[in-house]
Amino acid sequence: MPTTDRWILVDVPVEKAFEFVADYRNTTRYQKQFSRFQCLGEPTYGLGLTVDARGRFRGLPIRSTLRIVQFVKHELIVSKSVAHFKSTAEWRFTPVEGKTKIRFVASYDWPVPIPGRTLKRMIEAEIEAMTESSLRELKRLLESEAQAEPNPDRAPTAAPARGGRGLTPASTKSD
Repeated sequence: MPTTDRWILVDVPVEKAFEFVADYRNTTRYQKQFSRFQCLGEPTYGLGLTVDARGRFRGLPIRSTLRIVQFVKHELIVSKSVAHFKSTAEWRFTPVEGKTKIRFVASYDWPVPIPGRTLKRMIEAEIEAMTESSLRELKRLLESEAQAEPNPDRAPTAAPARGGRGLTPASTKSD
């Protein structure tokens, strides 16, 4: 069973990174090989969550029914396929000096025999590239959303003008 094991350091707290990944509705935002990630009933979060995952790999349709089989809040999410394309995926979240190390380990079982060592290596290399791309996109999404959120610890860039309107570089003229 081929396995991919990659990690990335993200400049957000572990709680934020974990909750973003734990929300199945975000998956297609950073795992571009999937076009659909639909919840199949209760629960909709955490242990036992089951989704119908659909997408494409090398132009071929892929489908899997995934279930969360391990869930440790702010630490670990493990899913296993229960139907169709067989896979196991593990997301591990580790706090590192205010940031989060996100590690993704996945194993796949091919639905059909793949002839030839060269073709297997090409497919495995493509899965590694998809994994790295997904982690980079996850980092981009998390960090860009974190920058967009107001930070109460950060001083404002300009004092509010009379009437309660803040000043921005584009609106420094008086009314």
